Amino acid sequence: RGTLVETWLEARSIDLGEIAWPLPTLRFLADCPYWFVEDDDTPPVKVHSGPAMVAAIQNGKTNRLQGVHLTWFTHDGTGKAEIFAPDGSPLKARKIRGALNGGHVRFCRAPEDDAPLLLAEGIETTGSAIEASGVGDWATLSLSNFSASVPARTVLLAFDGDEADPKQARKTKDAAIAAHASAGRSVRAVQAAEGFDFNSWMAAVKRQEAGSKATGRRQEAGSGARGEEARRADRETEGTATEAKQVEYAS
Repeated sequence: RGTLVETWLEARSIDLGEIAWPLPTLRFLADCPYWFVEDDDTPPVKVHSGPAMVAAIQNGKTNRLQGVHLTWFTHDGTGKAEIFAPDGSPLKARKIRGALNGGHVRFCRAPEDDAPLLLAEGIETTGSAIEASGVGDWATLSLSNFSASVPARTVLLAFDGDEADPKQARKTKDAAIAAHASAGRSVRAVQAAEGFDFNSWMAAVKRQEAGSKATGRRQEAGSGARGEEARRADRETEGTATEAKQVEYAS
């Protein structure tokens, strides 16, 4: 509690009260080194060091720790850190150390009996998917890892809708649905609207809700020119959330 991890998640429009915070699988490092490795023959070079969120990746079958997912952010926790390779090219502010395949970042314990388990991709999208569904969630950290085995009889697959190659993504999503169905699980899949992941969708919904409330207050406070100005502002923001609403994904 009280670390920049909370600041980071809240900056991504995640309500910590909805995800059973604090989570034992998410930790904070105040000064985490970022090592750049160009190839196997070149020694690693430290190109950055700063605050980071550390997420435990646990194997879906054995529960054992098999890796960690790292996210570096700015010193105030409100954005991703800007990190550059020795040649000046930008680097992603996320890394996985250890193994990913077959593992997840868990936002809840393994479900009991017939309780459903929701699978989403990124850590932030997983937090938002929990808010949207109210179902316990694990983060797969990659689209291909949606097929990994989980200890649940019922799974809800929450796919993002912002992939660079939609056709290939569709094949991977179909494969994930088939993998869980063939393992005897009841499967339901949903997808964020095109161009959105679940985190950006929830953020858009919250912005529109806040804008609608503000418009309502302005309309109550005055009429005439002031009221028309409020209605015009409302029309300009209309559609932000509806364009990003969750849609059924048919396999």
